[in-house]
Amino acid sequence: MIETLDLWKSYNGTDAVKALNLRIEEGRSFGLVGPNGAGKTTTIRMLAGLLQPTSGVVRIDGVDIFANPKTVMPKIGYLPDEYGMYDGLRVFEFLDYYAGLYGVRKGERQERVERLLSLVRLGNWAGKFVGELSRGMKQRLMIAKTLVHNPEVLFLDEPTSGLDPRSRAEVVEVLQHLASINKTMVVASNILYDLSSFCDSLGVMDRGVLVDTGTLDELSDKYCREKVLRITVVSGMNRIEEVLSQDKGVRSFSVEGDSVTLCYDGTVEDVANLNEKLVRAGVRLTGLCQERRTIEEIFLRATS
Repeated sequence: MIETLDLWKSYNGTDAVKALNLRIEEGRSFGLVGPNGAGKTTTIRMLAGLLQPTSGVVRIDGVDIFANPKTVMPKIGYLPDEYGMYDGLRVFEFLDYYAGLYGVRKGERQERVERLLSLVRLGNWAGKFVGELSRGMKQRLMIAKTLVHNPEVLFLDEPTSGLDPRSRAEVVEVLQHLASINKTMVVASNILYDLSSFCDSLGVMDRGVLVDTGTLDELSDKYCREKVLRITVVSGMNRIEEVLSQDKGVRSFSVEGDSVTLCYDGTVEDVANLNEKLVRAGVRLTGLCQERRTIEEIFLRATS
């Protein structure tokens, strides 16, 4: 659904995006992570057809977006990082106005606007002025505006930036719903935890270069090979240290109360063997689980 071929963007001799090759299948959600200045916004704007690349190709559903914009643009929904809104319009009027700009027939607009307001939980605010909304509400309204023409592909730039925790959770809930109905999405964000709840795969970007792509598990295996294991012990804590010190996969461990946390370098089979050794040594435990590595850890190691 989304494909780039050697995409470059330069400003006065400085490369903001370098040789970007990306392929995203239909119905998949792709998270683009990276520090400020990594090239995420430039990439999103080129993918959405709003910024002409210095060189390279962007294809949406097999069609070159810059060679055939009238064919491609109706398929795209774009949420910018910064936006202006018409505070003097009522919420319903705001969406109805954009539906008209996108060519939605007048007879269809009311039902569509009501459905979108329900999706973003602003149904009770339909008659309020846009200027009365909080920042989180405005962000959800902008997502509804992005969806008003029912696009196949969504490009969202920092959709949770600057929001309080509750507003962030509400926006993420909307994005999770969009992922569940198989909207193709590219979401750029610095708030990495949010992406892990709805993205199928991730791309790590740094200094204009797409460093790596993959699922969270694939990137975790590649950049964070050591596993973090947590063992909850009922009895036999005095035997734990002897078993762990003799296991070659154990890099380090710490004990806190009835819980042992260890850094472990080994396969799933090795973890199963470790569990067996502990039981044979007389350690009674209620759980041995592997903690999932965070996107933050992966990002820091991939860009080091």
